[in-house]
Amino acid sequence: MVTLGIDFGTSSTVAVVELDDGRAVPLLFGETPLLPSAVSMSATGELAVGRDAMQAARGRPQAFEPHPKARIDDGEVLLGERAVPVAELVGAVLWRVHDEAVRVAGSAVGRLVLTHPAGWGARRRQTLLDAAARTGLPAPVLVAEPVAAAAYYAHVLGHEVGLGRCVVVYDFGAGTFDASVVRRTAGGFEVLAEEGIPDAGGLDIDAAIVAYLGAVHGAGDPDGWQRLMAPAAATDRRMSRAFWDDVRAGKEALSRTSMTTVFMPIVELDAVLGREQLDHLARPLLNRTVAATQLAIRNAAIGRDDIAAVFLVGGSSRMPLVATLLHRSLGIAPTVVEQPELIVAGGTLHAHGLQPAVAAPESAPAVSSASLPLPASPVSSVPMASAPVPSMPMAPFPVSSVPLAPSPVSAAPVSPSPLAPFPVSSAPVAPVSPVPVQQVPTQPAAPVQAAALPVHGDPPPGPVQVAPAPGRRRRRLVAAAAAAAVTVAAVVVVIALRFGPPSGGPENTPSSGAAASATGPALRPERLATLEHSGSVLAAAFAPGGSVLATAGGDGSNDVTLWNTTNPATAARIATLQGHEQPVTSVAFSPDGRTVATASLDKTAILWNVADPARPVKLKTLTDHANVLLKVVFSPQGSLIATTGTDQSVLLWNVADPAAAVRVGSMAGQNGLSLAFSPDGKAIVTAEDKERLVVWSVADPRSPSRIAELDLDTEIGHIAFARDGRTMAVSGTKNIVLLDATDLTKPSRLGAVEAKGTVFSVQLSPAADIMAAGGADNAVTLWDVSDPAKPATLAVLSDHKDEVTAVAFDRTGAVLATASSDKTTMLWGLSKG
Repeated sequence: MVTLGIDFGTSSTVAVVELDDGRAVPLLFGETPLLPSAVSMSATGELAVGRDAMQAARGRPQAFEPHPKARIDDGEVLLGERAVPVAELVGAVLWRVHDEAVRVAGSAVGRLVLTHPAGWGARRRQTLLDAAARTGLPAPVLVAEPVAAAAYYAHVLGHEVGLGRCVVVYDFGAGTFDASVVRRTAGGFEVLAEEGIPDAGGLDIDAAIVAYLGAVHGAGDPDGWQRLMAPAAATDRRMSRAFWDDVRAGKEALSRTSMTTVFMPIVELDAVLGREQLDHLARPLLNRTVAATQLAIRNAAIGRDDIAAVFLVGGSSRMPLVATLLHRSLGIAPTVVEQPELIVAGGTLHAHGLQPAVAAPESAPAVSSASLPLPASPVSSVPMASAPVPSMPMAPFPVSSVPLAPSPVSAAPVSPSPLAPFPVSSAPVAPVSPVPVQQVPTQPAAPVQAAALPVHGDPPPGPVQVAPAPGRRRRRLVAAAAAAAVTVAAVVVVIALRFGPPSGGPENTPSSGAAASATGPALRPERLATLEHSGSVLAAAFAPGGSVLATAGGDGSNDVTLWNTTNPATAARIATLQGHEQPVTSVAFSPDGRTVATASLDKTAILWNVADPARPVKLKTLTDHANVLLKVVFSPQGSLIATTGTDQSVLLWNVADPAAAVRVGSMAGQNGLSLAFSPDGKAIVTAEDKERLVVWSVADPRSPSRIAELDLDTEIGHIAFARDGRTMAVSGTKNIVLLDATDLTKPSRLGAVEAKGTVFSVQLSPAADIMAAGGADNAVTLWDVSDPAKPATLAVLSDHKDEVTAVAFDRTGAVLATASSDKTTMLWGLSKG
C-alpha cells in the first residue's frame, strides 16, 4: 500500500511517499522538495498552487494567499472577488501533493498522514480533516510535528531513545518556530511541553538582511531602492522577487561559506554579505528561539539527564549559529542532518498503529496527535536505488552532533541555569555589539526605528528600509499618521492621588548604561531598538503567542500602536488603534492574542479584534465606570477581563464573545491601580486602604468573595504574578515585595528589594528568574529572583530620560520592552552567559 506523508508548512509543504516495495521517496516539485504553500485564484475561479500560484500573483496580487496555514482560524479568505473557505485552500495544496505522489508511485495513495503543530486544538485539526475530505483524499492520520521528528530520529537515524527519555525538537522553519519536548513511552512518543513563536522564521532573517542591504547600499540610489521594495510595475515586481530569492540563496550559502554576494537589481550592485554580518542580524531572533527552547524544557519539568538529544528540524535550523547558541545555552551538542526540512515529513512514515482520524464536532475529544505509537523494531533504511522514480538520500540523511570548535564550551564546568531545571554549560555566549538605531521610513514614510548593523565596525549611511517579505501578509506594515502630542498631566495627578509626589528622579538615575551587579548571574542587556513616539508612553504589552508589541498613550494622544517585533532590532509599526478621546493608560492582550483591551482617562475600555494586526477592528466599548480608568487585565482563560480606576471599583466583564461583552460582577473600595489575575484564573488580587492586599475568589465572577488579606508596609502600586503561580511581586513607593503565592489563601512574604522612587511597573519573566521594574528614577532595574527570598541586582538600564511607566517581557523572556514619558519605547535583548 502506498503511504503519503505530508508536512503542511506555513511557507512550504514537504511530502514523502512510501512505495509498495518499501522505498521512501521525497517528492520533488520541479527540482526541489519544497512546494510553496501559496494558493491563488484565477479570474475564472480556478485555484493554482505552489510556484504556479506565485507566478499568477504577479498579475492578480489581490487573489493570492501565500500562507494558508497562517489563516487557519479565519474561516474564509478573500481571493479577488470570492471568499474561499480556508479548508478549500488547504485542500488545494494537499491535492497538488497527492497528484505528484500518484505520478511517482504509479498507483493510488492508500494511507495519508498529515502533520500539525503540537499546540493545535481540535478546531484547527478539524480544518485539516475537512481539507482532505473536500478533495476526496483518504481519511488522514494526524500526527504532531515534533512527534514525527522524534520518530525520524529514533527509527530512520537509528538512535536509541530509552523509555522515559526525551528528545528536544528545535523546529525553525521559514515562517514559524516551535520548541517541543517529546518523551518516549511504551506506546510511542508524547509531547510534554511546547513553546512557539508564530512569526519567527527564516523569512524574518531574510527581511533583516534586506534592511541591512538597504542601509548600506540603498542610499546611493534611493529611487531604485524604493522600486525594489515597493514595486508597482510588472518588471519591478519580477526583479523584486528575484532579489528576495537571491537574498535567501545568499543566506543559505553562508551556512557553507564565510562570504557571498547578493545581486541587487535596479540598483545594479553586487552586495557583499559575510557570515559575521548575518550572525549579527540573526542573533536577536535566534536568542528568542533559544529562550523559548529553555522555557519548553523548564515547563516539561525534566532534568538534563532525561534529554537523549536536541534535534534540529526545519530548513532555517541549518544556520551554524543555531547550533552554537543552543550548545552554549544547554550544554548539549545538537543533532543536525543535511536536509532538516525533510525530517518531519519523513517521520510520518513511521506512524504505524494509528487509525485514520474521524471528523468530529468541536466538543469531541481531540484527535490523537500528541502521541505516536512506534514500530516494534527499528525500521531499517532502504537505499533509494535505480528506478524511474526521482529519489533523494532520504533514509537516513547524513547526520552529525555538532561540536563547537575550539571547544571551550564543552570543556567548561557545568553550573545550574536559572532558565532550566538542569545544569547547563556556563560558557558565555559571545556578546553582541550594540547596533546603532536609525529611523526607518515605511510606505509612505512614517518615522519608526530600526537597527542598521555595521560593516566591519562602521555604521552604514542612510536610512534603513524595513521591507516586508513579498506576500507575507502579517509583515505588511501599515503606516500610522502621528497626531498631536499627548499630555500625561492627568495621569500624573491620578497617580499622585494614590502615591503622593513621586520620589527619586534624575538625581537617582544610575550613572550610565546597563550597570551590572556582581551579585547575580551573568546578564548582558543590550538595547536593540528605540521606538519613537509623539508623546509620553504610558503602557506596553506583548502579544502572548507572537511578536506583536502594543504601546499606548504615545501617538496621536489617545492611540495604541501595534509594532512588529519579530526581529526586535528592526521593529516597525503595523497599525494604530484609534477610538479613545483621552490618553490610553493600560493595554492588555487576550491569551490567544486575537483581542486587545484598552483603558483610558475617558472612563471607557475598548475591545479590539487584532487577529490580523494590520487590520484591527473595534468590537465593543465598555462605559460603566464613573471615573478615569487606569488598568485592564485579561484572565488567563481569556473569557473574563477586569477593569479599575479612580472610582475605586473593580468591574468584571464576560468577554467570551468580545463583541458582546457584558458586566458580570464588581468589587468596591479598591485603590484603582492594583489588579492582577492569578495564573490559574481562579483568583484576582487588588489593593485597598493603600497598603492592604486583598485576594478575591472569582470562581463565580458574579459574586467575588474575599479569601485573604495581607498588610504591607508600602503603598501598593503594581501587582504581577510569575507564570508558574509560585511568586507574586507587589510594587510601591518604598520597595518591591516578593510574596509566596502557592497558597493564595495564605500569601506570605518571601523577600523585598529597595526602590529608589515610586515604581510604576513591575514584571516577572516567563521563567520566573528575572524581575524588571521601572519608575520615577528614570531607570529599569533587573533582579535575579530565582530564589525570591534572596533577590540580587543584575543590571540597571538608565537610557531613558524621564519616568519609566511600563515594562513588559515577551513570551520567551529574551526581549524586554520599557516605555517612558520621554516619548520612547526601548527594546532590550537579555542575553545570558
